[in-house]
Amino acid sequence: MFDLTKISFEDLVSQLIYILKTKDAWKDANLQSTGRMLIELYAYVAQLLLYYLKRSYEEMFIDSAQYWESLCRLANMFEAHVKRPVGASGRVKLVLKEASNQPVIVSAKTPVLCDDVLFYIVNDVVFNPGETEKVVDVSQGAWSERVFTSNGNQTRQDYRIAFENVSDVGVEVYVNDTAYAVVEYFGQTLDKLQAKVWTSTDKALNVTFLRGFGVPSLGNTVTIRYCEVRYDYYPPVDSVWSMPRDNRFEVIPISSSFSRGEYWEDEESFRLRLQGWFGVGQRAATKEDFWHIVSGMDGVGKVQVVDVKDNFNAPFREVEIYITDPSGGVPSGEVVEKVRELLDKVGSVGVMYDLRPVQLVEVDVFVKAFVGRVYSTERAKVNIINEIKELYSDLEIQEWVNIDKIRRTVLSVDGVRTCEVILPGVDEELRKGQMVHLRSVRADVYIGV
Repeated sequence: MFDLTKISFEDLVSQLIYILKTKDAWKDANLQSTGRMLIELYAYVAQLLLYYLKRSYEEMFIDSAQYWESLCRLANMFEAHVKRPVGASGRVKLVLKEASNQPVIVSAKTPVLCDDVLFYIVNDVVFNPGETEKVVDVSQGAWSERVFTSNGNQTRQDYRIAFENVSDVGVEVYVNDTAYAVVEYFGQTLDKLQAKVWTSTDKALNVTFLRGFGVPSLGNTVTIRYCEVRYDYYPPVDSVWSMPRDNRFEVIPISSSFSRGEYWEDEESFRLRLQGWFGVGQRAATKEDFWHIVSGMDGVGKVQVVDVKDNFNAPFREVEIYITDPSGGVPSGEVVEKVRELLDKVGSVGVMYDLRPVQLVEVDVFVKAFVGRVYSTERAKVNIINEIKELYSDLEIQEWVNIDKIRRTVLSVDGVRTCEVILPGVDEELRKGQMVHLRSVRADVYIGV
């Protein structure tokens, strides 16, 4: 029998010779014989097949995959974003040649010409009565649309735009005249009508409709608006800008604000980015899954996911999720309900969850500091207070600022020689779901040592 742990060419030759010698058959294995040639041929074929098998296996894993197509398949499995080409972007000044006593609106995606290359305005622009100048964001690209007719399949429908230079930024999807929310994974928003935009291994832009998220009916018109970019174009310094459809405006580029476009991501960059997605998908099975899903929602700031039994070895059975608003405060009931609805829609894999708003722990900080005679006590006081506020500005849930850290922060202020922390008097150990909120800060500064 073959030893399957020894698969080098030399090992395969040796094993074949050994097996032949144990048989009542041809045993010609001399180095320069025809028999040796046949043995080496079979060993080479076996090694080649084993190599292809090994390489096929390696392409299934992020760390060892060598081909962009393999990484793309893995990205789609994790529902991670595949970066498509993007055009140059920057800012320009729109100058209204004649002031108006009525509001003037310039819609998003309005084309702007740089020499003969199309850019577009990223967001809606409103000139209030009397205003004549606005600085706006622009991006390179020419907008087009494709129209399809639905085949009526109510399980899943897919539509493809097979152009490599199509960007997925700002894609719009309509069924008849109804706009759909464009998402990277179903359940990303609470909209009932969603279309998933993703990239296949042949670099085509794909739009997918899935049952439960508004699949088009037979004969419906599916319209996809997309942007084709010239990733290698960068506006020259002496470029001439204009608005081809509206001569009321003069366009002045802000050259220093422009950044270059990007082509398809190379394999190594793709791999490094995907490594952060390993084990994390848009389903709720692990601590990381819950954290990524909840932290990505609008209105949510900090997130803490805790195993009820304080056992962080997956698989979990029951978790508690604590959230703040973007400022670190208690989220509104509306935000909590939206998060709960999303988690209910995404579902979980045998894991129960309990969603709760964070519990704030109010803290007062009072320090006494002493500075040298050449320093201003008032300036030192302002600096100390600002440093302490910065210390408390971006805490995680259940993170306590210990007294020694407060003391070191005060001593780092220019001129401070010694300090004493009056409040808080002792360090505390926060419970899960608790978060420090700085209620007040006081600093008394004296001349001395």
